[in-house]
Amino acid sequence: MIDEKDMAKEDFDKALSDLTEKLIATPLGAELGLDEKQLEASVSMAERALERGDAERAVRTYAVLILLQTDCVAYQLGTARAAMAAHLAEVALMAASAVIALRPTDPNGFYWSGMACMHMGEFALAIEDFTQCIDL
Repeated sequence: MIDEKDMAKEDFDKALSDLTEKLIATPLGAELGLDEKQLEASVSMAERALERGDAERAVRTYAVLILLQTDCVAYQLGTARAAMAAHLAEVALMAASAVIALRPTDPNGFYWSGMACMHMGEFALAIEDFTQCIDL
């Protein structure tokens, strides 16, 4: 059985520091005066909101982070997890689709896509996604 929390945390830990440095080095990051601690604090705020059961706040926080860096897999996965907790399967599907596009060999994108499809009643698509997740 896939443990949703451990799976996403592993990706956050792995990708966040590299991508944070990348974002800070962008013109937008420089223009906004962003630093690594601010971005990490935002991720922490989103995760705390999710743990408190305030999934909608977590979705909004991750959405802002995605606006700053659309190609951050950790932000997309955080959005997918938070959106599913907020019963926003369509939002979760969009975030999971971004993960699949950005990192097609990462099973997490297929897992969250499958979860979203299942909650939307698209069972055949969910089975395809879960099969791909297992195959990776």
